Amino acid sequence: MDKTKRIYKKALQNFENGYIDKAIELCDECISADISSNSALDLKAMLCYFKGNLNEAKTVWKLNVEANDDISAKRYLNDVAADEERLNYYVRALKCIKKMEIKEALKLLENCSKSSYNCINVYNYKAVCYIKQGRYKKAEESIEKVLKIDRNNEKALSIKKELIDLGVIKGKISFKKMYKPLAALVVILLIAFGGFEIKNYLKTNKVEPKKVATKKVIKKESVKKPEKKIEVPVKEEVFNTSELQGAVDNKNFDKIYEYVEKWQGNNSLKVNDKILLSKATDMLLNEGVEYFYKSATDLIKSKNYEGAKINLLKAYKYGEKNYLYADIIYFTGETYKNTNDVEGAMNYYKLYDQKFEKGSYEETVLYNLAILNKDVNIEDAKKYAEKLSDNYPKSIYNNSNITNILNK
Repeated sequence: MDKTKRIYKKALQNFENGYIDKAIELCDECISADISSNSALDLKAMLCYFKGNLNEAKTVWKLNVEANDDISAKRYLNDVAADEERLNYYVRALKCIKKMEIKEALKLLENCSKSSYNCINVYNYKAVCYIKQGRYKKAEESIEKVLKIDRNNEKALSIKKELIDLGVIKGKISFKKMYKPLAALVVILLIAFGGFEIKNYLKTNKVEPKKVATKKVIKKESVKKPEKKIEVPVKEEVFNTSELQGAVDNKNFDKIYEYVEKWQGNNSLKVNDKILLSKATDMLLNEGVEYFYKSATDLIKSKNYEGAKINLLKAYKYGEKNYLYADIIYFTGETYKNTNDVEGAMNYYKLYDQKFEKGSYEETVLYNLAILNKDVNIEDAKKYAEKLSDNYPKSIYNNSNITNILNK
């Protein structure tokens, strides 16, 4: 059993035993060893989701989509707006509890319970409301749901103690009895919330770690003797108006790109040809950028990084004013990294950091810059590690790899 698999198995066991914080810690350790570990990413995202840490869960889901094109993670990201609305219900419920508007608070908390988001806090405050209504059995049921997920949860333990003091529950808390049916609960939760690939893991007991290249491969070429050049008469190129018009009409952006690159700035063109070329350029700046970006992302999914790079560089050249520009720069860096061109990757990651410091991929960019620089320029590596640590202290990327760089 490899290291990643062992750590993940421990994380899952800790979750099953109600040690949610330890499970998250082990997920982080697993992700540090293999940042694309689908099982660990799935588990951590779901545990953060249970605890109400939506931003952290979103970050992990996003990473899982980027690394594994994970369908469940995509679905959760699409449903985030509904969970943000549930957070509003939760905040309003707490205000109602303070005002002793218990019936209204329970209605709001019931709306929160339509998903597993923030379920630990929601069940705790449901218990508070039930106690205030004298519905002690319901209160006990609510806190036991919390303790099955987080056996050390202070608020749930405090409420349970209150119920013991009231004489509703006899004796001490029996964790052994409480966790006996937990395995079944875990399976139900994972199936119900569609979260992640733990079921596949348990069936196949196999995790495939991906290796991230960190060094540029330089091939040595043998020295060849210069060959005698044979003079070939150069044919004068003629602007083919009908061919470009056909490319414009059919939105053949590859052909349009070829023409614009070859003829842009050529003052010898006829007026009508200049107008057609200008129209073609405008198409590249708008629809063309989107076409090349979409083509690139499709190629990335099939791991054709060289093909993706070609399309992204076309999109980059004409995409500065396009809404996709930040994504284009980031994924261009990714294609360079995945084709073992560290220098090219760092150039685009640096560009992203300079232009989109608050962008969606900034955490990933800072992490990559720190890791790629650690064997090249340790001072730069530390600079990016510090920026990641300071600006995103709770980031999934703020792991042992970053700590090791900072301690050098």
